[in-house]
Amino acid sequence: MCQRNYIPKFIFTALLLLSAVESSALEYPTLSLRLATDAIYQGVSETNGKPILAVNGEYALTSNIIVGAQLRKVIVNSSLPRDGNFSTYIGYDKAIGKNWLSSTYIVHRKFPQARIDWDFTQVSTRLSNIYGLSFDISYSHNYYAASVKGIGAKAQYTKDVSKHWYWRAQLGNFNIPSLLNYQHADLSIGLRFQQINIELSYHWISDTELRTRVGSIQSPNALLSITYAAF
Repeated sequence: MCQRNYIPKFIFTALLLLSAVESSALEYPTLSLRLATDAIYQGVSETNGKPILAVNGEYALTSNIIVGAQLRKVIVNSSLPRDGNFSTYIGYDKAIGKNWLSSTYIVHRKFPQARIDWDFTQVSTRLSNIYGLSFDISYSHNYYAASVKGIGAKAQYTKDVSKHWYWRAQLGNFNIPSLLNYQHADLSIGLRFQQINIELSYHWISDTELRTRVGSIQSPNALLSITYAAF
């Protein structure tokens, strides 16, 4: 129990310390609302095809340090074990030359009112460039509180077709050593218009049905999301 609570307490303490930076370094916060037909994480559905509503807020403490939180909830009557999620994170961005950016994040994911413990902390690093290409790796020492390691890798490419339209391709692999290993991919088309972003994706996963501690999970073939940037 002490080990499970240590990292969230560390993150909270770090946020308090970082909040003491000079006010001149602070940026305006951002807030967005997202409605989606499913919640996909590491290529797998967390809500078994149920639609969700998510609220995400971010605050730039400095030009390099970002803190944020996301609240996500299934919007239909559901008794799913992971129908609600509250995540907090802190990130550090570092420019590499003129064209590349390195981003490292620590995320703690909490599942309030779940029948069993799913909470875990994950560290991820992304390397991205100005041409729309990015590479991600992630690691959790206690993935979904199941006493197993979770290791993810992902490559993504986004291409603007016009001022408002874009497409995105994504390919990833997730591995829990000695337990499972699967691949996942997405092909998406999106529309940006003022503060609204609409995205339709085709989702593929090598294992169409995964077994968990609470039964099987089937991931959808299609995903629709609408995001509104409030400010």
